[in-house]
Amino acid sequence: MADAELIEHIDADLEELIPRFMENTRKDVAGLRRALESGDFETVKRLGHSTKGAAYGYGFTGLGEIGLKIETVAPGKNRSQLTGLIAEMEHYLDHVKVAFG
Repeated sequence: MADAELIEHIDADLEELIPRFMENTRKDVAGLRRALESGDFETVKRLGHSTKGAAYGYGFTGLGEIGLKIETVAPGKNRSQLTGLIAEMEHYLDHVKVAFG
């Protein structure tokens, strides 16, 4: 992921929901790691799918794209690619800035 500033423009009506969304998404990162370590690619796919839906729903387009990639790659059981995508998701969460408007 590029080191350019990562800004997502989120509807101001959602502002109070974002901290919990981010907390839950970080829990999903941990769940993704556990599932990948145990070879549970169905759970990896499911978590990618739910991340995609929630992220797009809140307006986190970049995160939604990562979730879509995870969902798409999981059935192929490519551990190294999935490990990279999970790391990309964590990087996104660590660096995204939210602009409410």
